[in-house]
Amino acid sequence: MEKYKIYESLPFFLQNLACTAKGLSIKRKRQNSSFYSHLLFYEKSFKFSNESIINYQKKQLFRLLNEAKKSDYWKRKFEKYELNINSEINVFEELKKLPLLSKEDVFYNREEILTTNIKKLNQVKTGGTTGKGLTFWETDEALNKQWAIWWRYRRGLGIDLNTWCGWFGGKEVVPPNPKEKKFYRVNYFGKQIMFSQVHLSTKNVKIYYEVIKDKQLSWLHGYPSQLALLAALILESNLKPIPSLKIITIGAEGITKEQKNIIEKAFKIKVYQHYGLSEKVANISENLKGELIPDNDFAFIEYIHIEDDKYKLIGTNFSNIAFPLIRYDTGDIVKLNEQGQITEIEGREADYITLPNGNRFGPMNLLFKVLSNVIEAQLYIKSEREYVFRIVRGANYVSDIEETKILKEVDKRITDKSISLSFEYLDKLPRTKSGKLKSIAK
Repeated sequence: MEKYKIYESLPFFLQNLACTAKGLSIKRKRQNSSFYSHLLFYEKSFKFSNESIINYQKKQLFRLLNEAKKSDYWKRKFEKYELNINSEINVFEELKKLPLLSKEDVFYNREEILTTNIKKLNQVKTGGTTGKGLTFWETDEALNKQWAIWWRYRRGLGIDLNTWCGWFGGKEVVPPNPKEKKFYRVNYFGKQIMFSQVHLSTKNVKIYYEVIKDKQLSWLHGYPSQLALLAALILESNLKPIPSLKIITIGAEGITKEQKNIIEKAFKIKVYQHYGLSEKVANISENLKGELIPDNDFAFIEYIHIEDDKYKLIGTNFSNIAFPLIRYDTGDIVKLNEQGQITEIEGREADYITLPNGNRFGPMNLLFKVLSNVIEAQLYIKSEREYVFRIVRGANYVSDIEETKILKEVDKRITDKSISLSFEYLDKLPRTKSGKLKSIAK
């Protein structure tokens, strides 16, 4: 906290230098010789045949399971479920003997899951958008592999390692009350223009717009909730698309169809999504054709059927053998077609409400499909039977008309008439500490 107070007191150019110094430290850790070695391998393995990928997965799982038995937690599990880890041939079948690993399992057993000394590892903390953050550990190599797989995806979209990025992420680098109306800071080594999510508003949107335009940024990346807010404010302000922008990528949160549509409408360019986790148990990348491709050379993914074309996403990490996560329930849902291809990353189970009658629905999709002139929306669960729709209104929003629309649609989905529904209007919706917007708040 003391460091941030010192940072706040610095002038703009020195804050840029501070961000750049931190950026250099991060870059040295993420993009070292190990990173480039793994990037080279992953760009080759991307062209592997299905047979080669299966053989590679077998070897990686066999290696992981043999490392995992050094862990007290996994040793007990292997003995209890009579896992035979001596045969690489049947490793897929052996894996199915184990139950799914939940976030709670990891939360309460994290030190027993470790296979090596903590002192040799890096600590990782997740944001906890599902209500419970996780703390675990990873090797330097695991970090390098993850960034290598992410940069394979970016390079496949034509983004170079030297491309400057307009970044809308979770770290707040602009003080709450800046001395100048400069709502960004520069990380020169990371080639990032880091924008503030706190100050993004109707009043300030043109300042953001002009920075992107003046710096001729070709690439924006960040949380879809922040980019969708920026897009909505740009449309509200009747600002024209920025000619230099060529591509937008999103990460850290799932993106809804409505968010994607509003971003593409504002900027007139394609939005590409990427799915990755700090836990490194699954990775899915969208290519230039708009296909969602699981990175099967990075982790082993299983799909467990829920209903219709919806499946739970279950993953096992290859890269972080110091902290093996085997058959880990990500809490995320994907849609598969009849050929088993991913057609949609639908989002977290936490983005759905299970009603007292057992039905489920995703309120965010409903809100944006029905309401006009909405900048942001969220469902707040006040109690088991009290729901509040929190809405940031656009300039042409008419409360009576829009509320009637939403109540009419909700009535079709919520048959339990004892549930109370109300509306709350805010200037901006609350974010988590990491800057993410939860579609359902409790």
